[in-house]
Amino acid sequence: GADLAALLERGRAMAAACGPAVPAAESPGLVLGAALGELALAGRDKVTFVTSPSLASFPDWIEQLVAESTGKHGRGIVPVVGERLGGPDVYGADRVFAALLLDGEGVDLAAPLAALEAAGHPVLRFRLGDRLDLGGEIFRWELATAAAGAVLGINPFDQPDVQLAKELAARVMKEGVRGEAPDGMTVVEASGAAEIARALDAWLAAARPGDYLGLQAYLPMGEVDLSLVQAALRDRTHCAVTAGFGPRFLHSTGQLHKGGPGSCR
Repeated sequence: GADLAALLERGRAMAAACGPAVPAAESPGLVLGAALGELALAGRDKVTFVTSPSLASFPDWIEQLVAESTGKHGRGIVPVVGERLGGPDVYGADRVFAALLLDGEGVDLAAPLAALEAAGHPVLRFRLGDRLDLGGEIFRWELATAAAGAVLGINPFDQPDVQLAKELAARVMKEGVRGEAPDGMTVVEASGAAEIARALDAWLAAARPGDYLGLQAYLPMGEVDLSLVQAALRDRTHCAVTAGFGPRFLHSTGQLHKGGPGSCR
């Protein structure tokens, strides 16, 4: 297990570095939040996480924090987690990369990250001396998310569409389903692999620059590698692709998908 006292101490150190007496331009949390917010306003609202191997699960926590806090009123920052890193040519102009790099690990991410930077993609690097530094990163990202919400002009501390979805689901459970599919929802009826493939081709062909695809799979976690599908869809459409397992995504990213940018397909 982790040394909780040391983990908390790293968090306290980051809190002190972001304290009220620290100028905003020197606060790690406020600087990150301002960068994320301004990049999102400029169209780079898809934050793609790249990590050293032993930190690979940490962006799952950041995903919920950012998606639930910023995705509302048609705005938001879309976290892209678990994606296999591709070359610069498969990414659109809506991306920013956040690299969490642990000292001493052998995977060399320097070259691919440098290539992304050279192609004009912003790359934010966070270097951790050891895994206990995650205590500081937790505080940094919490403050940054609140600051990014201020830049976007939204309240990062509510989840209006999650609550609305609960109320609508309760109504459906009580009254049953009536009428046609809601606006913006397409229902595809297909029988056989060929018809399904044609419907999928048409759906993918309609993707536009700046869109993102939400891959939400009701499949057993650990038995399916969604990153393969995620990478294939990204390479074909050049759109960001989020991937989550149901019903987890209802809690982790549901607010973003319901109330965030209208670029979700």
